[in-house]
Amino acid sequence: MSLVGHRAARFGYARAWRIAVGARRRVLAAVLAAAAVVFAVVAVRPARPPSPASVVVAAVDLAGGVTMAPGDVRMVSLPVNVVPAGAARSPQDAVGRTLTAAVRQGEPITDARILGPGLITQRQAAAGLVATPVRITDAGSVLFLRVGDHVNVLAASTDINGMSAPQPGEGATSTDRAESSGDTSGMSMAGVPRARVVAPDVVVLAVARAGETAERAVGTEEGALVIVAATAGVATVLAGAAVHARLSVTVLGGTSTFDTS
Repeated sequence: MSLVGHRAARFGYARAWRIAVGARRRVLAAVLAAAAVVFAVVAVRPARPPSPASVVVAAVDLAGGVTMAPGDVRMVSLPVNVVPAGAARSPQDAVGRTLTAAVRQGEPITDARILGPGLITQRQAAAGLVATPVRITDAGSVLFLRVGDHVNVLAASTDINGMSAPQPGEGATSTDRAESSGDTSGMSMAGVPRARVVAPDVVVLAVARAGETAERAVGTEEGALVIVAATAGVATVLAGAAVHARLSVTVLGGTSTFDTS
């Protein structure tokens, strides 16, 4: 082969190589462009909404202590990721049950808002609380109490000599001692029995039925029964105070250390 023919052959091979490489580059560029389009579509496409779940919600505003009727609840569908733990999934889980606290219209009904089969919940029992009966002298005042209310129980001595403040080890808490050392620790005027807090910030678990309370409020001195959640020590103090004192309650606006939820 002459020199000219050899150069022509080399030029032909190089030209064919460039054509082949260019074709591969175009194919690769097309593939990358298509992948970019796919990724862009996936990125802007809205995420699939979570599957809905049927839960029981309050049909109207409900107060604490209310026993729910069929008309008080309704079923709604909510995204699974916003359904609270322990939410009731059928009306049968709520109807006939008693609320421990107020519930707003549309709020899901959960096990934390419903009294269990006993007065004391597992959480309260684990905290060392017991259900303690308290007979309030003024039965009419019990008409205004609701399950879930936080109250102070006060004892007014029927003896003008008064009652001694609870001592450490007798079930008194630091709150008891603080209250008993305040302005109410002594006689405000001669001959007037003093009152002191014997059960600070306890939660109402149950109250007498409205009919019974109203009946007792007229012409009787027995008072009305209220069940509260208290520690064993405070329950002992309450039992002692009930023997020689008139018991009353004041309703608190805050949240107790031991809630009913």
